[in-house]
Amino acid sequence: MMKMNAIILAGHSGKDDIICELENVPKKGFIKLGTKMFIERQVEEFLKCDFVDKIYLAGMAEEEWETDHPVVFVEVEGTIFDKVNLVFKENIAKEEGYHEFALLLSSDVPLVKSDMIRRFAEKCKEESGGEIDGIFYYPIVEKETMLQKFPDVVRSWIKLKNLDFCGGDILLVQPKKLLEHKKLIDDLGSQRKSFLGQLIVLDPILVLKFIFKRLSMERLLKFFNKKLLKLERGMYAPLMFDAEIAMDVDKPEHLEVARKYYVENKNLYE
Repeated sequence: MMKMNAIILAGHSGKDDIICELENVPKKGFIKLGTKMFIERQVEEFLKCDFVDKIYLAGMAEEEWETDHPVVFVEVEGTIFDKVNLVFKENIAKEEGYHEFALLLSSDVPLVKSDMIRRFAEKCKEESGGEIDGIFYYPIVEKETMLQKFPDVVRSWIKLKNLDFCGGDILLVQPKKLLEHKKLIDDLGSQRKSFLGQLIVLDPILVLKFIFKRLSMERLLKFFNKKLLKLERGMYAPLMFDAEIAMDVDKPEHLEVARKYYVENKNLYE
């Protein structure tokens, strides 16, 4: 496996206020799962991956977390694009022989393990035909797979032709090339919680196909690559069976589900 960096999106937004107040923490990354904070668990799992080089905490200052783990703190606010942009330009790109690819992980996904990260990277490689060469790899988890591990989870599902799924919260990107599509990424990012909103950004025709259940994942990827990225291959959506990568903690009820799963599978996490 080629070497790559990891970027943990460790900032705070207004939508995090409720759960942070309930847990009495300044950021979701500091919420505890068992004896360890979300962010601590994530860093430790990345450190177990021999193909991960440096770990950047985007949106967190060094004084916020006293740790002996080898991480790079990067103070930055704004969109996901803004954070990746700054980490790349001010940190990664300044290193001689820097790594072209980076794993992005939201700090509110505490159940991710190193073997899941490796499986995702391997699946990205497989989807690309044996070599990771895309711009954006966005994992998807089928509804049935998600509910098998988290039967109590209440969330919205994206319904395409013959496919009901949710998106994972770990991505693999090629920052340098991703930054060439700033406006598109910003527009899609502004609709991150609304699949229909993202389709409106892309093309009204896709909205109609989606409404009438005629939109397939294959057609969506083909449109995205050829019409928007102007590439044969650029965006991939690998199907994953590790539901944990999609179990983000946005609300108190999500935290309850995650903690229940942790208790039931404590041997895997301690």
